[in-house]
Amino acid sequence: MSQATQGNNPTRNAILLLQDIETYLNGMFFERQDAIRTALVALLAREHVVLLGPPGTAKSEMTRSLAACFVDAQTGAGLSFFEYLATSFLTPDELFGPVDLEAYKT
Repeated sequence: MSQATQGNNPTRNAILLLQDIETYLNGMFFERQDAIRTALVALLAREHVVLLGPPGTAKSEMTRSLAACFVDAQTGAGLSFFEYLATSFLTPDELFGPVDLEAYKT
């Protein structure tokens, strides 16, 4: 991470740090720029990301690598995530829990 710690503007430093992380991940994962950018935007927005694709396309490794970029060196605390092997029999409630249809009526 090159320029992220230069200067005393915290916003600019955060932008540079995110750009460095994006560049680092793009260098590690071939043709995954959209997924990397999406994961970073979701991280900033505090939203979830579901990465779907065929086996062996580095979805899990990309997630692990992104999470490793945000580990506190002193405490070891960092991002949390989970991996789930999706099959053709996967139902939405297995990932998101049961749907409450009554909640949609109001």
